[in-house]
Amino acid sequence: MPTMSYLWTRGIYMQHAQQRELLTIQAPIKKRQRGCRTPLMNAGDGSPIQSATSGYYAQAAHRTADAPPDLSNCPTKSSRRAMELIRKRRSTVVRRITDIPALGQLYEESKQGGLRDVGAVNVGAENVTSRQFTTFCRTHEQPMNKESRAAFLMAIDVAPPTRLQYARMLRSMLEMNRTPLGMVILELQKIAARSETQQAHPLTKEGMGQFIHSQTNWKERVVFRLAWITASRCFEIAATAPNNFTLERDGNIILYWPVAPKTAKADPHCAPRFFRARGQDALDIIELCGTLQHNEELTNLTTAQIERALAHWNATAHSTKQGALRHAAEIVETYNLDPHVILQLAKHVDPFDLFQKTVRYLGRYTTMMTQVSSLVALM
Repeated sequence: MPTMSYLWTRGIYMQHAQQRELLTIQAPIKKRQRGCRTPLMNAGDGSPIQSATSGYYAQAAHRTADAPPDLSNCPTKSSRRAMELIRKRRSTVVRRITDIPALGQLYEESKQGGLRDVGAVNVGAENVTSRQFTTFCRTHEQPMNKESRAAFLMAIDVAPPTRLQYARMLRSMLEMNRTPLGMVILELQKIAARSETQQAHPLTKEGMGQFIHSQTNWKERVVFRLAWITASRCFEIAATAPNNFTLERDGNIILYWPVAPKTAKADPHCAPRFFRARGQDALDIIELCGTLQHNEELTNLTTAQIERALAHWNATAHSTKQGALRHAAEIVETYNLDPHVILQLAKHVDPFDLFQKTVRYLGRYTTMMTQVSSLVALM
């Protein structure tokens, strides 16, 4: 009798232990079923309605299918009843996402690299702008503070989620002490940082020749030719006047290059820098200087005008200097010149020249032409 009682008690204990183990394994499965969206069934055709977490539930079902059959594949009556209630309840609920809030949509577009329209936020039929908040404060003669922001948010007719999003934008604008124009400038800076920077496309000698011949004004042709042979930018040519040129007895022209602003700040005592022009270039410069006053600039062309003129050649205002220096490097290699002259041509100064203060103590001096003059003649 004691033996039978012990076995009977032992059997009950083992049965309860198996039930407890079964409940322990089924508990997280039930929680997962209650917490996630399971594939729903339409009442009409029985087709599944896919949800955002159906893939997760399928993975969970696959993991439970690998477990021993006596534990995972034995759903109780209560669990089956719970699943039926979940299917009935969720089959009657239809959620429609009508629209994404405007600021949320802007955030999604910004993550995808799209253009963010900060000046206007479209919310259905409403067009809520940061300018409206300024107009609201001016109309009611109220300062742009928290109280005015609250009154403005209550006055506009938008959806509650949109009102919340717009309130956050106004709060950030006021906390950073920025005006609506400042917010627009901030976003434009972000857009400009993401945009692709246009680099100067160097012009070739043939391309520069075609560009010069396409100009109808002969003065502009002379100016662009001078910019090419001296590897200069437009503002450097514009700073040149007729008194910077000296006519020699042999008909050549010596150009004294004025100190550019950046160079003047770095070294205000640079020795004069000279270039020599010969042949047809010298004759054209003499004719151009004859039509100008003593201190009148060679040209009044602006950078924008030069950009428009070079747009047909897919070039920018800096393309002349870049192309001239590249062509100068080819000349130096062909004629075996000192590579140092490329730097002198680019900077319009000889880095090994003496300072002007030092040169003054040497008394009267003459201009010593270097290989850069030969390089200019070959340009």
